[in-house]
Amino acid sequence: MRILLNPPRLLRALLIATVAAAPLGLSAQATAIGDRQGTVASFDGEQATIDDFVELGLIDGAIMACPRLGSRVLVKIVRELRNTFDGTTHYTCGRVKLDGHALEVADERPFAGNFYYNAHLNHVATSAKYDFNAHGEVADSKVVDPDSDARFVVRSEQLRRHASLSRRTATMECPKNMAIIALHSDMEFVCGSIWKSNPPSTTPGGRITFRDKDKIPCSLPVPNGPLREVATYMLKAALTPCYSDKQTSIELQNVPSATRILLTDSYACDKVANVNDIFWIELVTIEKSVTMSQINIDEFLGFSPGEIVAKGLKLVGYDRYGAKPIGETLSCVAITNSPAPPAS
Repeated sequence: MRILLNPPRLLRALLIATVAAAPLGLSAQATAIGDRQGTVASFDGEQATIDDFVELGLIDGAIMACPRLGSRVLVKIVRELRNTFDGTTHYTCGRVKLDGHALEVADERPFAGNFYYNAHLNHVATSAKYDFNAHGEVADSKVVDPDSDARFVVRSEQLRRHASLSRRTATMECPKNMAIIALHSDMEFVCGSIWKSNPPSTTPGGRITFRDKDKIPCSLPVPNGPLREVATYMLKAALTPCYSDKQTSIELQNVPSATRILLTDSYACDKVANVNDIFWIELVTIEKSVTMSQINIDEFLGFSPGEIVAKGLKLVGYDRYGAKPIGETLSCVAITNSPAPPAS
């Protein structure tokens, strides 16, 4: 993640450019963001733990690479400012384990963005660098078992958290056995836990295509990994396949049965409707393979929850703040694949 900072917005920049998740207790306020399919609460599997912590304090510009410290993940960052132009960042790295067996991290990938960071699918933050003069950077990795071919998935918790602040310190902490997976504006962050996955899907994932008012298309793949896998796409984050919030219509191509699609104006990809996040809409496919021609997103608001909105597609629910138009406000899409193998 690459973030450009403006000195007058020091406090906000400080928080956005720091990444943390600590199993050492909570020092952050938590706000419930509603039920979301595929979260920890609805996932069947075995959860990994995080312990054996290592802490280092580094000056600005130095890179903290947790994978070099025994294949660890980044679990906490505390940013301390000495004066207006420099500071020290304290990083804590932890080891991921399953039943006491140490796991490793692999496939580390940097993510470029501005004020929004969202880890790659089934990855957690593993390395970071804070540079006051220009930017912060974050890299994320997947978790693997060096002694087996087991797959691990990362599940978002159902809370959006706010950083803990003091006069010259900003801290982000997650609950025990959780790591940071997303950062959003306004000092908010999201945590995730690591689970040994259930069996993988054997059905092709299909695609979901969006178009803006000029009919320019962009396409998102439906996840085709472990069952009940969630793919979250923040449309205002750089490198997202649909890097725009100007999408006005949606169409489906060969999307499997029981796939859930959440469309929302919330950067945290949750079910809220208020003055800042004006709508959310959730859909589910109910046939083996659903193909739907282009339909404007706001047309779903004309149906009632439970109604069929197109052949093979049902409206689960929606909410809308006031009478504001929802065209060109889509900020995030969360796609959850089938929780069970589709019927033949």
